[in-house]
Amino acid sequence: MRTDAYILAGLILFSGCAVRRQPRPEPEKVDPELRQKVEYVLKRVEALSVSADLNALGQSTMSEAVEIMDMGPVTAPVLAEKLKSASSNWKFRFWIVDLMGYIDTPKVILPLVEVIEDKAENEKVRIRACESLKELKYPQAAEQLAISMQFVDSLRVKLKMEEVINSLR
Repeated sequence: MRTDAYILAGLILFSGCAVRRQPRPEPEKVDPELRQKVEYVLKRVEALSVSADLNALGQSTMSEAVEIMDMGPVTAPVLAEKLKSASSNWKFRFWIVDLMGYIDTPKVILPLVEVIEDKAENEKVRIRACESLKELKYPQAAEQLAISMQFVDSLRVKLKMEEVINSLR
């Protein structure tokens, strides 16, 4: 009888994992020259993010944002990688998450959802990730957000997620 209870408890605990999402796809191959260009731009932004406040960072890096947006959706894998390995500077991660809202590809959905779920991430960055998903207008993001709702601890982030889910459906 005790074994049955352990099995039942295990099923309850791990049931959310099976529903959560498909496994992360293999990292996409990116042209080395393009990768180098994107990383060069990101290094400039990261350096500026250390001393600038968030508004000043956004205003002073508009040309860098346009430069990456002009490269198009092929930049998404590099941005996602940089976001995962980004510095401890939350303003730089905010900048990347904001930019992902303008990269027109569904490949940015999963990295943005991972930011939203990350309890250690700055709440402003998590909310901005929600707003970026809303701006992209991909209906499939609503499903990912609905599944992720159970993993989010912040009430403000959950409220923003609900707003985005409603706007995407």
